[in-house]
Amino acid sequence: MKVDVETPKLLLLHTPQHALVPATQYDLEKLCRYGVGHVIEAKLWQERSIKQHRLYWVALGIVAENNEVWTRAEVVHRNIKKALGYVETYFDFFGVECEYVQSTGFNAMDQGAFKEYFDQAMELIRLHFKVDIDELLKESRQRLAPQRHFPTTHRSNHEHRRLPAQQH
Repeated sequence: MKVDVETPKLLLLHTPQHALVPATQYDLEKLCRYGVGHVIEAKLWQERSIKQHRLYWVALGIVAENNEVWTRAEVVHRNIKKALGYVETYFDFFGVECEYVQSTGFNAMDQGAFKEYFDQAMELIRLHFKVDIDELLKESRQRLAPQRHFPTTHRSNHEHRRLPAQQH
């Protein structure tokens, strides 16, 4: 199957009736190339939510702050992935069994897969660390809330550093 990487993807809207319909006129025109009533193979992919991604990492940071063994969010993350089975094992050239912890990055997981992973991760944190997940996520959201006021500086206006002038 030849895939045209230059052509934009067909975007579909998921309706309350669980139907997929073209999101725009352009998408409808692309879809009309295929016969009505035929089965069309599609790969579903939803862009990741940066908001949920940030919530996840802030929550892991709070877990790490309150943990004597796993003191960094990255270590908590790696251990969650291993505990949830996001691991591939393989044998190297010398026959030694190795382990590769899979990625949860934006190119590796779409939003549906990450939401499932996120929910499993929060349940694991709840069970392992005896944490109230609602409280953890509430505190995480508070840390992500926009600043309502900003610290004032003690410098007078003329003491502010100036950016160097652009060279012509």
